[in-house]
Amino acid sequence: MPDTPAPALVPRSRSKRAEDAASLCVSCGLCCDGTLFGFVPVTDHEAEQLKHRLPMLRDPESGESTFSQSCVALGPGGCGVYEDRPVVCSSYKCSLLRRVNAGELDRDDGLDVVDRIRVLVGRLDAVLPPGKSFWPRTQELRDTGEPNDDAGEEARRIFAATLLDLNVLDRILETEIDERLGSIPEAAPAT
Repeated sequence: MPDTPAPALVPRSRSKRAEDAASLCVSCGLCCDGTLFGFVPVTDHEAEQLKHRLPMLRDPESGESTFSQSCVALGPGGCGVYEDRPVVCSSYKCSLLRRVNAGELDRDDGLDVVDRIRVLVGRLDAVLPPGKSFWPRTQELRDTGEPNDDAGEEARRIFAATLLDLNVLDRILETEIDERLGSIPEAAPAT
């Protein structure tokens, strides 16, 4: 049988890339579920428009209106206030989304990155104290630095593993999702 050349790869059309990007966005939700951000700033007009659909907070020092993450409007099908979502939400495009839009990464590879992040978030969520959404709990862990002196060897081992997972998560978020997340202060290494 004669050798036949492999078929040339056909680049995805712009509309197919946009469809893939939208599918990735709905499947991901990391920007809305409390993994990336603790609070979302909104304009006074947006706060007024959304106050009956999202619990608004006002910073006592700056007077800035915000709502906390995980966003109560995020559901299994995506954003429940999509048509009225704040500008900061509609304008946010993570690095992963931009790469899929540009054809540099396909949707399935993007979903693999999201899955890796979700595994780390799940491991961290299982050992972080319950209560608040994910992002503030990771901030508290970073601020803690290390377990108290009375902690046993097992508690120190769990704390060190948790910090390692948190640092790996931070690096993946910084390199794959949003390079600005690299400015998150790191916790002191466990000794």
